[in-house]
Amino acid sequence: MNLLHRAVFVLLALSGCTPASFPLKIRALSASPDPIVGKVVELSAEVDSTRDEKDVTLLIQLPEGIRLMGGDLTWTGSLQAGEPFIHRVSLCTLYEGDWRIHVTVFSRFGPDDTYGDSETIHFISTRQSGQAVPGYAYRIDQASPFPLPTPTPVPSPAACSPWARPIPPRSAMRGGLTTR
Repeated sequence: MNLLHRAVFVLLALSGCTPASFPLKIRALSASPDPIVGKVVELSAEVDSTRDEKDVTLLIQLPEGIRLMGGDLTWTGSLQAGEPFIHRVSLCTLYEGDWRIHVTVFSRFGPDDTYGDSETIHFISTRQSGQAVPGYAYRIDQASPFPLPTPTPVPSPAACSPWARPIPPRSAMRGGLTTR
């Protein structure tokens, strides 16, 4: 068998060995309004599954430059097949920078076997403007020939103060529960 035949054989073998996709997915991460330093932003994570899920956990990991203002960074509950679920939290960017937020959702095939999905969203924030960029669309700009200064905290407005009263989850404002 020559080299060309071997290459075709390997490609055909590999194309038939594509891993199965998992039923549990993070469909979208979004933030509104734009994450300007000192302003409260609502982060939404939309998840769904192609099958019923009884033991789902969603985790949000924040970097040091982002503060939780309302909601929970962890959600545990159930999902119905084909019915999207949106988890929301209120966040505040404390100082200028490019902050990566990790969101992970997972469930169990069995007692010792978990599966899930993980996505990121970047808050690129200054005092004048902000942008929320999903991880799949994020591109690192070419590095500057000059060293970047260490981020310095910006005096936080009352909305981002650690003594500010947390904003209750949206469902609590309607009298509902935050989990299904």
